[in-house]
Amino acid sequence: MKTLKIAIVMILVLSMQAWAAPTTLQVTLGAAATPMATVATQCNWITIQNNATHAMRLGDFTVTATKGIQLASGSPGGSFYQGPKPTGGATNLAQFYVFGTAGDVVDVTCDAVNF
Repeated sequence: MKTLKIAIVMILVLSMQAWAAPTTLQVTLGAAATPMATVATQCNWITIQNNATHAMRLGDFTVTATKGIQLASGSPGGSFYQGPKPTGGATNLAQFYVFGTAGDVVDVTCDAVNF
């Protein structure tokens, strides 16, 4: 019986498909808070990197020049990382906004999940 249970678990594990794939994109900032994705993009983990010459701030749609996590300028610039959730599930990249100098570019890499 124990062997049968192990065999069933192995079959289930091996039959699961990996739906995640690393995605890299660049987002050009506008004059107001700019979303990191314009459509819902579910990600297991997210890295946002400032490679511009100006500091910028990261937050939700209410982020401003004085409110939010500061991503410093320089080489390398400031970055933000959100790892996988311990309980599983994904984070919507479209819920992250950056406020900074219009025309600056922020680099985003995430492990996008297709549901």
